Amino acid sequence: MIKTKDLVVSMDWRDRNAQSTPAMPYQLLGNAIVEQAVRDYRQALAVVNQYGSLVDKYKEMVEALELHLFSNRTELDDDIRGKIKRRISWLKSVTTNVYQHQKILIECEEFFLSDWFATLTKIDGSRLLERLRKDKPAQQEPVA
Repeated sequence: MIKTKDLVVSMDWRDRNAQSTPAMPYQLLGNAIVEQAVRDYRQALAVVNQYGSLVDKYKEMVEALELHLFSNRTELDDDIRGKIKRRISWLKSVTTNVYQHQKILIECEEFFLSDWFATLTKIDGSRLLERLRKDKPAQQEPVA
């Protein structure tokens, strides 16, 4: 079930009141595709909201750490060098993750506004997108 404030669409295949028609499996598949896109969008939005503003700072930190690491090759012991390398790796990983989730947001937005979306469901894609953007971060799915 997609819930976005006052927009609620039942996507429960076990709905006993639904009439069984030959088109029903295709409707269920379409609903499942839309529901997955909504989940993907919420998760990507949560990541971008949490880390998006930090990307530039993280990139600066990586540059500073790499400069420190390579300019002091002989002065740093192996333990410190290992810690710096792990920190650089983590910062690059977070930055890459944010970029990937920004791409997912764009792809989902394009999908919600596409003819394919309109073919799959009767939901107004632009209205759904507007509601998803207005959702509070606390209502979005947690991200590890």
